[in-house]
Amino acid sequence: MSTTNLTIAQIKALVALADTGSFTLASERLSVTQPAVSHAIRQTEEMLQQPLFERQRDRTVPNAAGLLALAEARLALVHLERLEFAVKGESALQSGSLKLGCFASAVHWLLPSAIAEFSRRYPKISVQVVESADDSCVAAIFDRRIDLGMVNLPCPELWTMPIFDDDICIVASGELEPAGELRSFESVPFIRPKGALEPLIDAAFVSAGIRPDDLISVAAHGPALTLSLVRACQGYTLMPRSALTAQDMTELRAVALEPRVVRHVAFAARSEQTVSPAAKAFLDVLSEVAPT
Repeated sequence: MSTTNLTIAQIKALVALADTGSFTLASERLSVTQPAVSHAIRQTEEMLQQPLFERQRDRTVPNAAGLLALAEARLALVHLERLEFAVKGESALQSGSLKLGCFASAVHWLLPSAIAEFSRRYPKISVQVVESADDSCVAAIFDRRIDLGMVNLPCPELWTMPIFDDDICIVASGELEPAGELRSFESVPFIRPKGALEPLIDAAFVSAGIRPDDLISVAAHGPALTLSLVRACQGYTLMPRSALTAQDMTELRAVALEPRVVRHVAFAARSEQTVSPAAKAFLDVLSEVAPT
């Protein structure tokens, strides 16, 4: 049987099962019966002549072949959405979903107003927000697990739309005098945040001509743990200003680096041609309502 006979229902069942890990939850998402989902998956596997899923203790997950099929299935659904949008315009945005991968620092100050306005305009589009680091967002974009993901620029392998610039700040224990020059902290313990910010951190120290006295390295989605360690160890760290929004800054001081170091942040997708209509609509809303 030719794979060209795959139906939209079968493609949707493949994506729903991969997303939920459950035939029951997949059937609820698609508003069909569980046997209908099972039948669609079985037919798809017969057409592709190999199994696509394996059962684990509490989930059904894609195998290696399933992951390959899943990436293309997600892309196929995006193109179907774009086709409908091209013909119907905004009236096509009456159903569907939008999945965003976002830095923890941006979830609190950048996204709430944009998501609220998007949901007001398109109430039938479900929105899912996942806090992710830069490298996790890039991987999720390539795997088509999210529609849009935040990345640090430059990111030449993806299509990007810049959304904000973020000053890098020295955050120090309140016992220390605030200063924007790293040389002032040469003998102070440095709490190093691991992740996508490290190239900027390393470049700042090279520019200052000093080597930090690394005391602790922290790999975390949000800044709270790093800030707590700075406070407890009477040390300092480097963080984007946006990461400090809504954080407990008791006994801490923050000042922008001198000379200025800026993180450029963008939303990214695999290509402009694969941006879903819902994702494009969200970017339009974001450009209207994002804080300046």
